[in-house]
Amino acid sequence: MLVRKQSSAYLLITCNEGKLDEVLTDVQKLDEVKESQETIGVYDIIAKIESATSEYLDR
Repeated sequence: MLVRKQSSAYLLITCNEGKLDEVLTDVQKLDEVKESQETIGVYDIIAKIESATSEYLDR
């Protein structure tokens, strides 16, 4: 039996002032995004993405 392991990555996103809710909503609509949350600090959003290949994540 062949087991495929998905590749994953975390994206750290900075938004323009006043755009956080819009960007977070758009990020959550992407099929590859498995989790996303607003953060406090340098970055506004952290998003976990998954793909069948690491090559896709490199794009």
